[in-house]
Amino acid sequence: MSSMFAQNKMQSLQLIAGTETGVPQVVSDTERFFQKSGLWYILSRNHEARSCKEAANRRSRLGHIGIPLFDELKSYLGDYVDSNGSKKLVMAHCHGNQSLDLKKLAKTLGATSPIERVNSKSKGPGQVEYGLANPVQALLQYGNEGFVQVFDTSLMVRETIPVSMMTNAGHLTWGIEFNCAELAKSLKAQMTVLIENVATPSLPLPTKCPIGILTGNAPDSGALLWRHINREVQSKLGSKFLGDLSYPEVYIHSLPHMGLTMGLSEREDQAWENIESAVLKLCGTGCKLIAIACNTTPYYADKIDKLCHANGAEFISIVDAVDKRLSHLNLSRVALFGIGYVNDFEIYSAYKKLSYRYEFVRPPEMALRRIEELAFQIKREGTSESSVQRLRDLINSYSENAPALLALTELSILMENRKDLRKSERAIIDALECYGTFVAETYMARIAPN
Repeated sequence: MSSMFAQNKMQSLQLIAGTETGVPQVVSDTERFFQKSGLWYILSRNHEARSCKEAANRRSRLGHIGIPLFDELKSYLGDYVDSNGSKKLVMAHCHGNQSLDLKKLAKTLGATSPIERVNSKSKGPGQVEYGLANPVQALLQYGNEGFVQVFDTSLMVRETIPVSMMTNAGHLTWGIEFNCAELAKSLKAQMTVLIENVATPSLPLPTKCPIGILTGNAPDSGALLWRHINREVQSKLGSKFLGDLSYPEVYIHSLPHMGLTMGLSEREDQAWENIESAVLKLCGTGCKLIAIACNTTPYYADKIDKLCHANGAEFISIVDAVDKRLSHLNLSRVALFGIGYVNDFEIYSAYKKLSYRYEFVRPPEMALRRIEELAFQIKREGTSESSVQRLRDLINSYSENAPALLALTELSILMENRKDLRKSERAIIDALECYGTFVAETYMARIAPN
């Protein structure tokens, strides 16, 4: 991430407010340090902030006001007595949502006295206004003699996007964005810098959790599932949503052979051979969550689950997503609209495992043929008035006054393109939309805490 960004241009000069006469000296000194060290940085302005929480809520980054507390650097300036009886200064750093463990810090330093905070009201060897402690100002103010900086180990590994952290630039209304690991490395060349576990709790490091989507029956179903996932992630993040950077990393494998599942009884082995290969490819890209935008393919759920587990991933089933939604809605009876294999509770339907909890109204053979014909019509023609009317007729004729569960991705695509279908006389539950919500919830539970 290191670069000679803006080496010949003082960013601070572009951020002076109309009533200000110049850049505060401490900000200029901070900026010159980053430039001289060849470190990447971005300066920004914010309303006055003194605590980490207050600062995180006010930082400006990538067009958004507010960053996760995890991304705000917490810095503590203290003094202690070393093993030689000399009084020394230390500045320790961790994530904003952690606390420094002063006992661990004292042990790391070999201190023979408790570490005490140094601030503007202290009578110690140095002073720093509360809310203004940061690694660069510490070096500039106290030099490198008898002074140690300690970075918690969790600050050195960043897999989330962006990889940057933020802190004050020596002034309560100025912020600076930087790469913490690179800054620590640069400081280490000029003074004593330790990388140790000194914070509590020992938070799990932010981890990447790419999502793999297997699609192909129909191809558009994977794109729609992706859209549902993104919508739910944005909704759950609320005011913490940062635009593009907040969406999950997603890999889509569109497999034409997924269409073989439309003839599952005659092509079971052939279909599985291709599905197995595709799932392995998604796992090979580093995907941690695997979703399959299809209601028929979960027939292979046990095999897929074992395959994913063996390759460091987790398979999320559309059937489990539907189960959670029906339970949330407190429903005990639904009409299942899917092709024959989805309605075949003897052999092929993965939904049969839910039959002990819910009563499924399953359309008769004649209706199943009409549902399959509608699926192929949507594959060929996309959304049309004819397909919309055919779906309405099917729901009105065969739901038996139960909510309609659309367990066919072509019908999900129809629902997405024609929002007016939700105004049907019968309640409609879209399995693919349930799936998107469930995948997003699983993803949110796996990514780094804020």
